[in-house]
Amino acid sequence: MDNPMLEARNLSVRFQDPKGDIFLIQDINLSLKHGEIFALVGESGSGKTTLACALTKLFLPFSGYETSGDIYFEEHKLLELEDHALRQIRKNNIRYVFQEPAQSLNPISRIKTQYVDAIVNAAPMEANRAVERATIELKNVGIENPDDVLRSYPHELSGGTLQRILIALALSPNPDLIIADEPTSSVDAPLRFQLLDLLDNARKNGRSSVLLITHDLNIANRYADTVAVMYAGRIVEVAPKDMFFDAPFHPYSQMLCKGARLTDSFIDDLALLSEHPPHPSDLPRGCKFHPMCSKVQDDCRLFEPQLESIEVERKVRCPYWK
Repeated sequence: MDNPMLEARNLSVRFQDPKGDIFLIQDINLSLKHGEIFALVGESGSGKTTLACALTKLFLPFSGYETSGDIYFEEHKLLELEDHALRQIRKNNIRYVFQEPAQSLNPISRIKTQYVDAIVNAAPMEANRAVERATIELKNVGIENPDDVLRSYPHELSGGTLQRILIALALSPNPDLIIADEPTSSVDAPLRFQLLDLLDNARKNGRSSVLLITHDLNIANRYADTVAVMYAGRIVEVAPKDMFFDAPFHPYSQMLCKGARLTDSFIDDLALLSEHPPHPSDLPRGCKFHPMCSKVQDDCRLFEPQLESIEVERKVRCPYWK
């Protein structure tokens, strides 16, 4: 069996609050294979973006965030690397695509300046060659007028074009891993699949893996090889995509899948989902999902279950999943 490209072991992030430390994510264990799309799903506030940032310590100094555990990437232990070495990995090996493209670009700098600077910073070359490369890369992501786009400022371009630019920048150094955090949330539905197809093609045509963070289970069903579900800062289920959608095990996963299929029974769960997940500073004792769970038992209120292996490549954080 191939070694995973990326593996997190007992990964936690806590925020140092004056009123007491708050765990935003806790005891995360996951692994990404070479060449796979791994979908991390869950509602807003479940800890998905915090997990994405923690993988390469993408927190500002003195921000109050403290990361613990182990993250293995190829031969590196990322949390033990110096800042310079981590920047090199973010530059060449692990690239991000965030959900708000306008916030990822300098509003007072032309696209050409930003794109060329990014290319030259990753692989030093003459400016005219970098411009030629930028033009080709923008065409490769479906931008038909790359010269006009390069001359533009971010505010002069649509959200879809800006997101194509960020995807092109992410793909530019042929990275080993792309972390895409809700990369299509700011674009219309018809464009959504076009952008996701770009990431899927990069995986198929190269050796890039993709960590796809989304709240949309239909997107996960269409693109993922593996699905992991987050709730209240914990992973509650991991399974190959086909197994997961055929029969989700965790009660929370079942509720999410009912919502994705828009079944009649989901109407009864809408009020519950609107209250989820609980705030990290006010988590219930025991299983964090137990206040809303239809299968709750007495010990669920007292003890938090572990993420246990059920079968090959499948894990669930619930002893009463059957």
